[in-house]
Amino acid sequence: MIRKFDVPADLEADLLEFYDGQDIYPLTDLEGMRGELGQLLGAYILFYKGPHELYIPVTAANQQNFTQPIYIGKAVPKGDRTGEGAKKAVLENSLYKRLYEHSRSIAQVENLDVADFYFKVVPTTLHLSAWVESVLISKFVPAWNRHIDGFGNHDPGSGRYNQKRSVWDQVHPGRSWATRMSNLAIYDVAELRSRISARHHAKEVAVEKAIEEASEK
Repeated sequence: MIRKFDVPADLEADLLEFYDGQDIYPLTDLEGMRGELGQLLGAYILFYKGPHELYIPVTAANQQNFTQPIYIGKAVPKGDRTGEGAKKAVLENSLYKRLYEHSRSIAQVENLDVADFYFKVVPTTLHLSAWVESVLISKFVPAWNRHIDGFGNHDPGSGRYNQKRSVWDQVHPGRSWATRMSNLAIYDVAELRSRISARHHAKEVAVEKAIEEASEK
């Protein structure tokens, strides 16, 4: 019989505990953290607390404590290089670089404000970065990872603008390279709103149930 190796359950619990203990920072403070974040790989977590009507449940969840990420990603060297090459490549795709790219994307669009975004980081080794990202996405189901695709996209370059313009770039127009894409991905705003609201309703019910169960013990 072929055996399967599973990540120990307590390792995931340790990750979530570490995540909960990490400080949160305004995205507008990113430049002041360039020196430290520019030397680190790992996962990063973006939070939104702004007025966009599509994310009312997200903003509500983040009013008191930041409990609902809007996007989770990872910073790893291009090609996931290892050894000495990886050490040198950290500067090419560090936590700072990825967060800086995202802050520039947000700053370019018409209906979002960088001042409404915050972030956490989970610095780790190259080999754990993808696992950390996957665990956090599965737990929090961020809107820009699961429902509104395209935030993490890059300029495809000259001669490749026949690709479809992402849902994210249609919901949040403004990135200059995205406007060159005449083919549009199909989406429905009402359906997106329903999915995001349903996700947060389910989360609230789960939290209330956990509190009830704890009080009964």
